[in-house]
Amino acid sequence: ADSPIFSETSAPEAILVHHETARGHWVVLSIHSGELVFVDLAHDARVTLVEDQEWVIAPESPHRVEIVAPVSFQFAFYQDQEASQRAR
Repeated sequence: ADSPIFSETSAPEAILVHHETARGHWVVLSIHSGELVFVDLAHDARVTLVEDQEWVIAPESPHRVEIVAPVSFQFAFYQDQEASQRAR
């Protein structure tokens, strides 16, 4: 299932603060335009994602995103890793 397409003005507050993906659920974050920063809290890493990039988020991974510029993005949710990688 895919989320709605979010922007810098419609991003849910919950994704901007520390949270984790659900057990058994993989998420693919797709950037349609602009950029945002994915913050991997488990590994203390920050990755700037730009237009046409995707990022796979593993189950139970603590993370958040930072809106740093105008952006359009979407999440897709999968129940196994292979599906999350084949889907894109």
